Amino acid sequence: MGKSTSDADFVAQLRSKGTRVDPGMVLHTPPTRPNRSLDDLLAADENESQATVSDVRPPLREDSGGQTDELGRIVSIDLLDTHPWNARVHRSAERIREIASQIAAIRQLHPITVTRNPDQPGRYFVVDGETRMRGLKLLNRKSAWILEVDVDPTNALDFYGASVKQTDATEAISAIDKGIKWAMLIEEGHATAAAIAEKLELAPSTVSRMLAYKKFSPTVLDFMHSHADRFPYSVAAVLAQLVDEKLSEEQILAKCQEVVDSQQGRRAVEALVKSVKTADGERKPRKSALVAIPIKAGTAQVGSFRTYESGALEFKLTTTASLSQENHRALSDVLETVSELISTGHSDLLAELESRLSKLRSDG
Repeated sequence: MGKSTSDADFVAQLRSKGTRVDPGMVLHTPPTRPNRSLDDLLAADENESQATVSDVRPPLREDSGGQTDELGRIVSIDLLDTHPWNARVHRSAERIREIASQIAAIRQLHPITVTRNPDQPGRYFVVDGETRMRGLKLLNRKSAWILEVDVDPTNALDFYGASVKQTDATEAISAIDKGIKWAMLIEEGHATAAAIAEKLELAPSTVSRMLAYKKFSPTVLDFMHSHADRFPYSVAAVLAQLVDEKLSEEQILAKCQEVVDSQQGRRAVEALVKSVKTADGERKPRKSALVAIPIKAGTAQVGSFRTYESGALEFKLTTTASLSQENHRALSDVLETVSELISTGHSDLLAELESRLSKLRSDG
């Protein structure tokens, strides 16, 4: 849609697109008059054919009995609040200035999508468009173009899912930001890795590896974010072993710089991590397992179960070729159920596991 210099032009261009506009549509001509609903603007164009649109001044429709304006409205920017489960973590000052410059040169090209704050009537949580909001504030603008969406702000996973979907469509969210938020959702008891994978339609293994980003310090994460193309989650998951080895932040940053300078891929990074030694020049000794039970397929060992003095448990299966398809599915279901129960912190793990397994069997 082209630029417009008047409300009449704006309405004419909207009419050419049809009165119902997809929320994801880019409207290059948002309303310029404060406190005017876009739906009211369109209604004025239809109902008052003898008057120009610029002469019509309908009231705000904030108290419209739950009715939403399909094209959004203008509100005071002071009514917009950030939400802890907004999908984006890193917002560079350069990006905020870039958006502010675009708004100053043209106008706000995309509405900020919001949902109502149930605890503070008249206020809104930003679902997508926090960078735009910050750009507007940088310009000392007093109002913003918003579009309401149906999102429950009290449900952390639902809000995050809506935010990541809309924000990703505007400007892709980095794997780093996603991994950090997923780990926070799990740590604070709002979701499990399996629930996140289902919500975002991802493989559970992808979610598991991306959680590795949360292990790094803010300084290391800032470095990774500035070289995001060099630190996909596959590389970050390998480098996270350096954190487990208790290397200092300076040492980890040095290894990250080496990854950037040498353009190393995942396999090279794996070799780099394996070669890391402690300060005294000796490789850290491998902790001996208290219990080590081999898993065999015939005479060949295909995995193991180990327990360690630290309390760690390790189940490893290198192949499932010896399992039938039915048993492979059953084992996967059992391990996924156990993982979820541990994440949700059930006090009687065995009783809950028996209940879940019974349900799995009855469900077929």
